[in-house]
Amino acid sequence: MDKSAKEEPRSHAVDAPRRRRRTLKRGSRGEDVATWQRFLVSQGFLGIGVDKLFGEDTQKCTREFQRRQALAVDGIVGPACWAHVASEQFDPTQPAPKAPSASPQPLHRAYRPRNKQGVRVQKGAGVLIRGTNAFEQPLDASGHLSRAVWLTAQVEGAKWGTVQSYDGAGMSGGLLHHTALFPKTMKAGQLWELLGDILTAVPDCPPARAMTEALQAAGWELSARGKLLKLGGLHSVNGEEIRRTLTPPDGNVPKEGEAWHQACRWASLFHELLSAEATRPAQIDYAARWLCRARSTAQRPVYRHYVGLDSPKDVRSGQLPPEVDLAMCVYHVFVVSAPSAAAGTLDKTLHTLPSPHEFSALLPRLLGQAKRSNFRKRYGATRKAALAGQALGLWEPSVVQHVMPELANG
Repeated sequence: MDKSAKEEPRSHAVDAPRRRRRTLKRGSRGEDVATWQRFLVSQGFLGIGVDKLFGEDTQKCTREFQRRQALAVDGIVGPACWAHVASEQFDPTQPAPKAPSASPQPLHRAYRPRNKQGVRVQKGAGVLIRGTNAFEQPLDASGHLSRAVWLTAQVEGAKWGTVQSYDGAGMSGGLLHHTALFPKTMKAGQLWELLGDILTAVPDCPPARAMTEALQAAGWELSARGKLLKLGGLHSVNGEEIRRTLTPPDGNVPKEGEAWHQACRWASLFHELLSAEATRPAQIDYAARWLCRARSTAQRPVYRHYVGLDSPKDVRSGQLPPEVDLAMCVYHVFVVSAPSAAAGTLDKTLHTLPSPHEFSALLPRLLGQAKRSNFRKRYGATRKAALAGQALGLWEPSVVQHVMPELANG
């Protein structure tokens, strides 16, 4: 060997075959524990600190790591776990990476109980994972329904993959932020239908496979129509089981401990699935189909009157008067929040079959002034989204100003 040759710099990566590391378990302390904790953080387990103590949180994340890697799930770090650390060429001398913006965050807000409607809204209640990639423009800018999906998504959550669990709803996500559970009735929500569409469209997408495995581990499966069933397909999963699987039984997620990790695990599964680019066409298709059928009898007279069609499915924006195009996109934003209230408001504007100019000015104003606690706020968010659509060239400034003026206070 030529001694004058430069020596390769020595890697600090963990090398399991050359250095035997001790087995770690609950109660272990020391640098090896810190190395394992840094490795878990590098793999996306962001709810733990690097404190050199193998406590409950570290054990919980270890078990989840083992489950994902098809290792024996015992919460003990032995040779098989250290071999994975070595295979990743992980460098323990590097500081633990900071949690990205897509890490789980506690979602604790103060809400006023809505006892009048029979719904007790939790005071401190869940997990939030923010999406990182924006839904920047409609898939088909000339399609009326495509514009409606885009506008609605800007209000509901303009970034792919944003998920949250609060108000006892188990989980919400997707372009329309549908929930896993209706807290008032304790029935399964519409999020499962979206999930079924995605798993049918891209079953081999890694996040889809991970979700399917998680559902099976919970003893669940989805029917072809997106109905959540117990394995075997004979019985539906009830609301109580959905809630206690995704969150604690009362729907109130604490800021730490096993219940926090359980909720984070499910939120992360939904986030990864809804963030994946491969799932986006299925999410858009689902949102468009839902908007078409939501209170379809209420919207049918509008499309029949202005374009001679019963559904917005095949309507091109050029077929509608521009102001009606935007006004009906606005209507779809509100129908996601409260279908009956929005449909009732639409019906009020149709009694006299007003002109396009009158109809498009009246409908959004009535929606924004409706006696629902969130409708005025939703009007403001929708106006902001419409102005963003104006910047994209979807609607002319004069149309936006006519359809979505600022509402007077009061």
